[in-house]
Amino acid sequence: MSYVGKAEKARRASSSYRKMQTEKEKAQEAEVDEWFTKFDLDASGTLDRNELTALLKYIHPETEPTDAALDYLIKKATEINTFSIQISGSTTGFLTREAARQTVKRYRAYIREQVYIDSVLEKFDEDKSGTIDRKELINLLSALIPGSYPDEFDVKFLLDNCDQDGDGVFSREELVPMLGLWYQRGGFRDDKPASVPASPPGPEPPETTAPMPKEEEGEEKAGAKLQIAVPPAAVQKSESKTRMRRPTAYPDPDAANKKSSACVLL
Repeated sequence: MSYVGKAEKARRASSSYRKMQTEKEKAQEAEVDEWFTKFDLDASGTLDRNELTALLKYIHPETEPTDAALDYLIKKATEINTFSIQISGSTTGFLTREAARQTVKRYRAYIREQVYIDSVLEKFDEDKSGTIDRKELINLLSALIPGSYPDEFDVKFLLDNCDQDGDGVFSREELVPMLGLWYQRGGFRDDKPASVPASPPGPEPPETTAPMPKEEEGEEKAGAKLQIAVPPAAVQKSESKTRMRRPTAYPDPDAANKKSSACVLL
């Protein structure tokens, strides 16, 4: 394919991608219009807490949004976090059209996250308290990263960093950042003492006098060849510049011509 053909193919692909993006944005705008037509009851152009709750129930009828989930979603939607300004969101805030669209995406991820937390609690919450205590945490961490050998030092490390209310256990809200930190660290800490004994040493090999490595012998031979290959003219050139070298005299008048021709042949 010629250069012109490739350029035309790339132009068509780019145009097709832009067209797809435009159609996708139009579909999203139409979907948001439908949400606000149904749930923006006071026609304010924003959604309050009750209106957002009704919207989330409409989109995910199988899941009832909890107060904790609504607090999290509304605070994230109303916060301002830029390079120069950081303002925390409010649980009583109002969601704009763009914030509502992002909140719906965030709620879908939140539901998937809660399903995972449910499976973790079902398997490792032995006393069915709805939290993970120190003993249960050891089993959970071991299952997440086999071979990590978590101990009390790891438990203290995670509690110090992720136990926000300081009650000594991990609630549903604290499990996700705690597990993320454990995955990020790979199950190991720089200040963690060795908790797994090292394997016993095997039998020592018999002492033998090893011969000189072949590589060293090869290097010496290469060096010797290199020294022999240095031409005498280079050695003489390194001597004093004021030293004059007597021209070579040839007994045979034709010897100079013969040597010159021999050098050319070589």
